[in-house]
Amino acid sequence: MQNLENNEIEIEVADGAGVSKATIKKPSLTSLEASIIARSENLNEPALCAMFELTHDELNKILAKK
Repeated sequence: MQNLENNEIEIEVADGAGVSKATIKKPSLTSLEASIIARSENLNEPALCAMFELTHDELNKILAKK
C-alpha cells in the first residue's frame, strides 16, 4: 500500500489472474471531523463526546476515518 496524494491510496489486488494495482480515493474529511481527529491525540473519548456533543457511535465513525 502506498500513499499517492493526500486522498489516494494505491493497493495491490490479488485475483485468479494474478496481482494488479488499483488506486482508491479516501473519503475527504469535513473541518469538524478533522478537528475531532486532531483533538483525539490529547483527549479521551468521553471528553471528545462532551466537547463536540457527539454520541459514542458517532465519534467512533469519525475516528475510523483516521
